[in-house]
Amino acid sequence: MVFRDYTFERQFLFHTHNSPMAKSIPIFKFKVYTVTNNSLPNTMKSLKEKIPLNIAIITYILITIIALVYHVLILTQTIPYNNAWGGRLESIEQMYMFEMVSIVLQLLFVILIFTKSRVKENTKTYRITKPTILFIALLFLFNTLGNLAAIELFEKIVFTPLTMFAGIAALRVWME
Repeated sequence: MVFRDYTFERQFLFHTHNSPMAKSIPIFKFKVYTVTNNSLPNTMKSLKEKIPLNIAIITYILITIIALVYHVLILTQTIPYNNAWGGRLESIEQMYMFEMVSIVLQLLFVILIFTKSRVKENTKTYRITKPTILFIALLFLFNTLGNLAAIELFEKIVFTPLTMFAGIAALRVWME
C-alpha cells in the first residue's frame, strides 16, 4: 500500500503565565500513516489488472455451483460422506450438520459476492460487504491448506485448486 508519512511533534511548554523564559521541549514524536484511495501493493494491482471483475464473479459462481452439486450428492448419499471434510466425518448425523452449514454458507457467500459487485462505494452496504468478502477470500485460501491436508486423495486433487481459485476470485471482487 502507498503510505503518506506525516510526522508530528508534540510540544510541552514549561513556563509560568506567558513568561519570557518559556522553554519549548519536544516530549515525543509519532507518525501517522494514511492510506491513499485505490492504493494496492504491486502484486494486487497486477491481479486487478489481469482478472476482470466479471470473470472473477463468474469463476466464483461456477466453483460454488460445482461445490453445491457435490454437497447435495453427499447429502443424498450418492457420494459417500467420507469423501468430504477431509475424510474425518464419523457419522451420518455429523455429515448432515456439516453439509447443511456448508450449503447455507456457500449460498450466503454468493449473495454477498453479487451484492458487493453491485453496490456503490461509501454506502453502508459497501462498508459491510467489503470486509466480509475479504473474510470469504481468506477462508477459501485457508481452506486450500486444509484440502492439502485431507486424507482423501480425491479432495486433495480436485478441491485444492477449486478452493484456491475461489479464494483468488473472492480476493479480486474484494479489490473492487
